Amino acid sequence: MKIIYKHRTRGQDVEQVHIEGISNAFRAQGFDVDYCSPPSVSTHKPASSNSKSFWNFVADKSPTVLYELLSIAYNCVAARQLLRMLRLSNYQFVYERYAFFDASTYYVSKIRKLNLVLEVNGAVNRKDPTHARKLTLKWVAGYFERKLFHVAKLIVVVSSSLKNSLIEIGIPAKKILVLPNAVALADFRVQLAGDEVRARYKLENKTVIGFVGSFTFWHRVGFLVESIAPLLRTDPNLHLLLVGSGEERQSVETLVTECGVQDSVTFTGKLAHTQIPGTIAAMDIGVMPHSNDFGSPMKIFEYMAMKKPVVAANFQPIAEVIEHGKNGLLFPPGSCDALLGCLNQLIDDADLRRTMGEYGRRCVESNHTWDANCKRILDAIEQR
Repeated sequence: MKIIYKHRTRGQDVEQVHIEGISNAFRAQGFDVDYCSPPSVSTHKPASSNSKSFWNFVADKSPTVLYELLSIAYNCVAARQLLRMLRLSNYQFVYERYAFFDASTYYVSKIRKLNLVLEVNGAVNRKDPTHARKLTLKWVAGYFERKLFHVAKLIVVVSSSLKNSLIEIGIPAKKILVLPNAVALADFRVQLAGDEVRARYKLENKTVIGFVGSFTFWHRVGFLVESIAPLLRTDPNLHLLLVGSGEERQSVETLVTECGVQDSVTFTGKLAHTQIPGTIAAMDIGVMPHSNDFGSPMKIFEYMAMKKPVVAANFQPIAEVIEHGKNGLLFPPGSCDALLGCLNQLIDDADLRRTMGEYGRRCVESNHTWDANCKRILDAIEQR
C-alpha cells in the first residue's frame, strides 16, 4: 500500500516534526510514503540544508505580491510532479498539508481520479498571527481554497474553532475531522531524568519553569519574562529555562537584563528536536504563555508526554486538551496576575505537579499520539 504526502513547506522546525510524525505513523500501519514537495526540500535533511533552497530564499526575500504570484505559478510545478507520481505507481490516497494558493491537487483531480485527505492548519477567513505575510491576493487564495476543500474526501483540522471556520465557507461538517496535534511516544520517554541538562545549566536543586518554542510575537515570551520576574527576584531557588530562538530573542534578552533577573534565566538557543525530550525532563513546569484561537501548540503535548504540568493561556484549542486542575492550569490570555497565580500554585506543591504530570502523560498515551491520529484518519476514510 502506498500514499503520497504532498506539502509546500520548508521541511524544518515544527513543520518537519509534524510531517515526520504522521508519515511514520502511516508507515507503522503498513503504508509506503512518497513525498510530493518543493525541489531540494526534504524532512530528512538538517534544517540548515533546507534553508538554503531557492524556494526559501523567495519566501524570505520577495515582496508579498511577487511571493503570492510565484506561489500560484508553483501550482504548475506541483501538478506536474503529482501527475508523474500518479502515472508511475498506484496510490491509495494523497495526504496533503494545505498551503495558501495551492490548488494543484484540485486541477490534477480533474484529470486523474484520486482520494484526497487534506490537512488544514489555517484558512483564508481566519486571521492568523503566525502567518508572516498579510494576504494581498486574498480573493484568489479564497477561490483556490474553496475549490480544493470541496474535492477533498476528508479534511483534518487541529481544532473545533478551525472546523467552524470551514463550515462558514460551506464545507459540510461531516467531511471534517478534528484532530489536535500529537507526539511520538518513542521519542518522549519518561525514563529521561534531565539530570544532564540540569548539570549543564547549573540548575541542580532549582524549581525550573520552562518554555519551548520560537521567540515570535504570537508566543509572547516577553510577557512570560515580565510576569515571572517578581518571583525570580525574590526566590533564589526558582529558575526560568527558555528553549528556542527567533526574531524576538534579542528583545527578550534585553528585557531579562532590564528586569534584573539575568542570573535566574537561561537561554539554550535553538535545539535539535532530538534534544527536546531531555530538556523538558529538566523542567518542573511547562508554560505556553500565548497562542491563538484555532491552532494546536505541539509543545503542550510534549510537556505532557514528559509528565510536566502545563500552564497555558486559555484559548479554545488548548482548553480542548488541557483540563484545568487535572493536567494543567489555564489563565486568561494576557493576564499577568492569573499566570503568576497558576505558577505559584504549582511552585509550592510538588505533589500537585507530579499528579498533574502523570495525568497528562496518560492523556497523551490514550489520545494524542501520531499513531492514534493516523488510525482515526484511516477509520474516517473508510467511513466516507
